[in-house]
Amino acid sequence: MWYSHLALYSPNGAGPGKGALDLVGCEDVEVRGNTLSALGDTMHIQKSRRIVFDRNRITGSRMGAFFLAEFCQQALITDNFVDGTNGSRVVSIEKSCTDVVVRGNTFRNGGRGSWINQPRNLTMVDNVFERNTTKCEADPKRGRRSFVTGDYEEYAEMYFTTYEVGGTYGNVTLKGNRFISGPNAKHAMTFMPGGSQIVIQDNRFEGPARDIPAAKGCSDVDISGNRGMTP
Repeated sequence: MWYSHLALYSPNGAGPGKGALDLVGCEDVEVRGNTLSALGDTMHIQKSRRIVFDRNRITGSRMGAFFLAEFCQQALITDNFVDGTNGSRVVSIEKSCTDVVVRGNTFRNGGRGSWINQPRNLTMVDNVFERNTTKCEADPKRGRRSFVTGDYEEYAEMYFTTYEVGGTYGNVTLKGNRFISGPNAKHAMTFMPGGSQIVIQDNRFEGPARDIPAAKGCSDVDISGNRGMTP
């Protein structure tokens, strides 16, 4: 059984990220103008700093599409086109990344939304997030059932989490983005407790899920000027 897992998700020659591009512990990273896809996660950049990921195309992922993985610093993510093709998370900004700018990108057709995990100083502006919860669809060829309940899984299009007990995150700004939810998304966006200085302004929400539940346990939250949001 484990041979099947390795063949499908961790092919020969793969690094810890199991993908086409895997960089760990690097400085002054520039990835520009590439076309990438993979049988695992398409790309990981992990524990690195001073990163530029610019004008790349991700055309398919069996697992996650774009990973700015744990503990990255000073990253600029600009003008990329990322198509998750139903793999897993279309974009992940993982444990305690700091000083990250995500601008002018398109992230579409992911399976489990966009995951932002305990960031500090994160700016996301002028991006498009389109139908990134395909794993929620009640279709055995696209959706995925929970092994606990047997029901199809539920995800928000974008969700902010913490990984430490009592973990905090903050100085998060989302402006001028377009969120187009899939037919079975649970919410447009959610926040776990622990956040502060959160600004969600002048974004556009479309599709059936256009709500942001109250960010309980967060402070200094400004959600204003957004178009198409529902209460």
